Amino acid sequence: MRKHVLMVMFALITMVKCDYVYAFSAVAPSGQTLYYNIVGGNAQVASHKGSALMTGALVIPSSVEYNGTTYAVTSIVDYAFWHCIYLTSVTIPSTVTTIGNFVFDYCWDMKSMSVESGNTVYDSRENCNA
Repeated sequence: MRKHVLMVMFALITMVKCDYVYAFSAVAPSGQTLYYNIVGGNAQVASHKGSALMTGALVIPSSVEYNGTTYAVTSIVDYAFWHCIYLTSVTIPSTVTTIGNFVFDYCWDMKSMSVESGNTVYDSRENCNA
């Protein structure tokens, strides 16, 4: 009995750790599907559909619509694009004011990152990527 309980607990923990939790998905202007959560009346980029599917240049939108409501995209959560090995560039909108930890780790083909002008927290003038 104890062995079965441990196996079920391990399966549940594994499912929680491996599955992305998100409220809805939408296609970014660059064609990739992104997954979002709604927090405090704003949207946050929660994840992507898988590293092999996230390729080329990604443009994160400044807003996204869900159930007839438009939400500003204000944050990118920890590990959102982790291991997107074929992602080559990212454009971050001026509305994003929080970027989590390890968001672009293991993005081996990443050549550039730009932040739209008007962002009050992040800047990419003269390719500084700051």
